[in-house]
Amino acid sequence: MLLFRCYSLLGYLSQDLLGMNLTDFIHEEDRNKINDTWNRVCRDRQIVTSGNYRFRTQDNSYIVLQTIFEPFINPWNNEIEIIVARNKTKTKPVRTTVPCSKKSDNPSSVGMDTSSTLDSNELIHQLFP
Repeated sequence: MLLFRCYSLLGYLSQDLLGMNLTDFIHEEDRNKINDTWNRVCRDRQIVTSGNYRFRTQDNSYIVLQTIFEPFINPWNNEIEIIVARNKTKTKPVRTTVPCSKKSDNPSSVGMDTSSTLDSNELIHQLFP
């Protein structure tokens, strides 16, 4: 699934991020904060908000994100099954079209959602293995 708001803010297609390490995109000075937040979610097994951190966009600039991590506890084994992450930013999208996937023979663009909030659960789910 292509996340249009993800592309409009970050410049990446969702498939460009598959298999990538999240820490490669987080500003060096913010990596410890995000690692600590992730570890706290795993340890406390409760919803945790990351605070602001810088995420590198495709053009090597940074956008400030805040992530809410919500663990889902499997009721059968009482273990964390998945952690859902919702990302928010106050920055408005600047891109207005999305390029077609490289596999497509039919180039076109798609209009963007101009919402000022990025809600990309799938993005972080794909980045955090």
